[in-house]
Amino acid sequence: MSDLLWRKNGVIMRNYTSRNANRQLLITSDFDICSLSGGVIAQQITNKEGGTGVPVWNLRAYKFIDLEQQPYHRWVLRDVGSSHWNDPEKICSGSTYGQGNIDQTTGELIGLPDEFVTKYSYNGYMQLIGFVFDCTTNKYIGPC
Repeated sequence: MSDLLWRKNGVIMRNYTSRNANRQLLITSDFDICSLSGGVIAQQITNKEGGTGVPVWNLRAYKFIDLEQQPYHRWVLRDVGSSHWNDPEKICSGSTYGQGNIDQTTGELIGLPDEFVTKYSYNGYMQLIGFVFDCTTNKYIGPC
């Protein structure tokens, strides 16, 4: 079964349906966004109260990637949920908090914020995930 990811108000939404005609198809693929093997650029547990997570995740260290080591074309920042965090074979249950392109000359993650600040008092299982564009299928896929 194919997943459809939609952009609504700057946020990627999977299997999004609405009567709103302003939605834009962003990615069509044959995979669950969280089932990407090796697609995780960085990850961090967040929590407003601290405890097992941090209230602010500093993303500055991930603004640029080595394209030879991580040959991705797009990035997504999302909460994957505790189930997927503990077992990557399980489906994601969280929300998407940002997405963008990766400059293929410099390795810059365009639009990645300097930090992610959580507003929640429970754990957020955050991952920064990279995608590869497959020119033969014109689809974003997991790393090859």
